[in-house]
Amino acid sequence: MEKNKTPHKILLNDDVLNLSVDIIGDILGLESAPNTKYRDRKIVRHLLNAATSQTSVNNVSNLCDNAPSEGTIRYRLKNIDLVKIQESLNEKLKIHAIKTISKKRVDFAIDFVNIPYYGKEETDGDTIKTKPKQGTSRFFTYVSIYIILRNKRYTLAVKYIKKGETLKDTVDFLIKEIESKGFKIKILFLDREFFTIDVINYLQNRKTSFIMPV
Repeated sequence: MEKNKTPHKILLNDDVLNLSVDIIGDILGLESAPNTKYRDRKIVRHLLNAATSQTSVNNVSNLCDNAPSEGTIRYRLKNIDLVKIQESLNEKLKIHAIKTISKKRVDFAIDFVNIPYYGKEETDGDTIKTKPKQGTSRFFTYVSIYIILRNKRYTLAVKYIKKGETLKDTVDFLIKEIESKGFKIKILFLDREFFTIDVINYLQNRKTSFIMPV
């Protein structure tokens, strides 16, 4: 008698794309009017195209047939609230992580990412100024806290850093985000950018074991 075999679901590219569009569309909370030429899903797919291709929204508009213009994309995104988007994103990340990650003490890492910006700021403080590299001294900057489990990265929270926000407050924000769901840190690994007296004192005061390059 043949044993019952559990069917394996094949995950196709379209499945990943549609899931991504659904999740990001929900986070952005776009609300298009009934007579809008480009529906919400079209806008989100355009943004995903630019992000995964590591190019600009304008370049996607120029290369793709029947794509919304850069001006249309900017208009549709002009009223988004970055704070609410960050809150919504972090909540979704943690909900999925709860189903997978043990509540025992595990190693976490905080990653620091700079995205070069070459234009003029539309809103003061959107970028931060650092040592010049890649032809600019201004960057969009965000940090994330994650673990590596079974060779896969699980990001639990992200933080967009604006001008004037300190690295110590950023680390504090990320740690509180994961602790709010019961996760516990065994050792915290940090990028070189966090090697400051304020961050070190903060981690030592809360008795968090950490490793960072100097």
